[in-house]
Amino acid sequence: MARAIVKRAAAFVWCSKFNLAIEDFDTILNSPEYSAVLGDQECTKIHKDKARVQMRMKSNVIKQEGDKAFYHENLDEAK
Repeated sequence: MARAIVKRAAAFVWCSKFNLAIEDFDTILNSPEYSAVLGDQECTKIHKDKARVQMRMKSNVIKQEGDKAFYHENLDEAK
């Protein structure tokens, strides 16, 4: 089950459903049973992946704001 949740999180990232991916990562990281199945090394990788996904979420928000400003021809804000 733990590995299935990790795979689902990866699929959510590919579909740009970052919030759902983070929820799945948190499910793994907050569950002693799942963490034990995966081991310390893999949990460390999941922590890093979660941080990357959070960064990607922030960059998407910035891009969307820039796109919106560009659409409204506000080029100073679209930087």
